[in-house]
Amino acid sequence: MPDTLTPEKAFEEARAMEANIVKLARDLIACDTRNPPGEEHRAAVVVERELDRLGVPHERLEKEPGRSNVIGRVGRAGAPRLLVPLHLDTVPPASGWETDPFEAVVRDGRITGLGADDDKGPLAAALAATAILKAREAELAGEFVLVAAADEECGNALGAHWLLDEKGLAGDWGIVPDTDAGIDIAEKGATWFEVVCRGRAAHASRPEEGASAIAAACDLVGRLEGYAFEHESHAVLSAPTINIGLIKGGSAPNAVPDRCTFSVDVRYLPGMTRDGVRAEIERAAAGVASRRPGVSFEIKAGGDLAPSEAHPAGRLLEAMQWAYAGVHGKPPRLFGMGGVTIAKALIQRGVDAVGSGAGGGPAHGANESVEIEALVRFAAVLASAAYRLLAEGGADG
Repeated sequence: MPDTLTPEKAFEEARAMEANIVKLARDLIACDTRNPPGEEHRAAVVVERELDRLGVPHERLEKEPGRSNVIGRVGRAGAPRLLVPLHLDTVPPASGWETDPFEAVVRDGRITGLGADDDKGPLAAALAATAILKAREAELAGEFVLVAAADEECGNALGAHWLLDEKGLAGDWGIVPDTDAGIDIAEKGATWFEVVCRGRAAHASRPEEGASAIAAACDLVGRLEGYAFEHESHAVLSAPTINIGLIKGGSAPNAVPDRCTFSVDVRYLPGMTRDGVRAEIERAAAGVASRRPGVSFEIKAGGDLAPSEAHPAGRLLEAMQWAYAGVHGKPPRLFGMGGVTIAKALIQRGVDAVGSGAGGGPAHGANESVEIEALVRFAAVLASAAYRLLAEGGADG
């Protein structure tokens, strides 16, 4: 293949773009795109202006007015295609900010502002990577597709999921710049249940005549805390987790409650299924009910996102490891996540995908920041990995 873009060369070129990366990050942060309500059109203008400057063709797509998605393309149309989806929205500012979250502060080699880490700083770095690839467009046998999407913080219904399911966005590989530094190669499944506990009402002065749904629910919650599932081992993922995030019950302090409900969030591993998780919760509930006459449980299934993993021997992971090692001078940390990124959505749709990022933080917290050097290095990793994939041509079989 052409050998004009090594990781070291990409780092050199990204370093020369450092001032522009900082400017782009600051301009993006200045756009209030907190979600809700979103208003991603404000940041879309910044992305479109930079793509125009680079001579990169692009389009804006909106499922709802103002909820903008921008797609830019570099290289030869058609397969193979590398998708790089980022997002334009942020969470609302948390309490405790020491500076204006929408006015980026550059100090001591860091950029501080809402979205500096998630996901506007990485978007600025991805735009620098786009510039590096645009300069070598004639050498690419495939297509680099930069996606600046809407609505990531509230479920992607107006952004990446809509683009993938209704607007024909597709690819062979995906790199999702929305994680810590290193390479995210696996994500836990996430599934939700509502547990309904029914008891028997009675006067509080005669509790023995009733069966407290609250007491029974709390008994089950205690059993679920730290629950050891049968499958709890994975190379890069921690053990499954259970979180009780919401509980409601009772009608008055002087009445034995006959109903209590609580929500359960389970993050589970590859090799496990939602039905299997549900069966284990039902077994735990049956154990509680057997010791509490008059009590019964119903487990209602909610949403489910299956576990996902990147192709362990695919060209994507090989290219990312090569690029990262060349830019950083050491192999990358391979890790997994309990959270959910667009990498999961891509893998579920047949696109081999990994996550990566610059590694700032605290994402979603006050005084979010990212190291400028980390953005420069991430731009170089992304550009050189994309070049290795696309200049060679040909996707995994």
